[in-house]
Amino acid sequence: MGAAAALGAVPRDIPQGCMAVYVGRERKRFVISTHYLNHYLFKALLKRTEEEFGFEYGGGLLIACEAVLFEHLLWLIGTDDPAARTTELEDLLEFYDV
Repeated sequence: MGAAAALGAVPRDIPQGCMAVYVGRERKRFVISTHYLNHYLFKALLKRTEEEFGFEYGGGLLIACEAVLFEHLLWLIGTDDPAARTTELEDLLEFYDV
């Protein structure tokens, strides 16, 4: 482990204003804008993750959902689609049968 990693430095492949998250059982890595953290859907997913996994830090933020659902959630948040303002996390979970 290098000195930068030991000090908690952000890996070089993560742009400023972004962070890595690991999604699902396979822990697929996504690099996302930190702006997503403020969206109500993302907050609801973080709450669900906390209930399922707790917030133990183990080298990255683990998200409790399947990658396909997470990709849909990122698309909703990143679009101007009105559904992004009205969709509830439970609706997405039901759609993906989670």
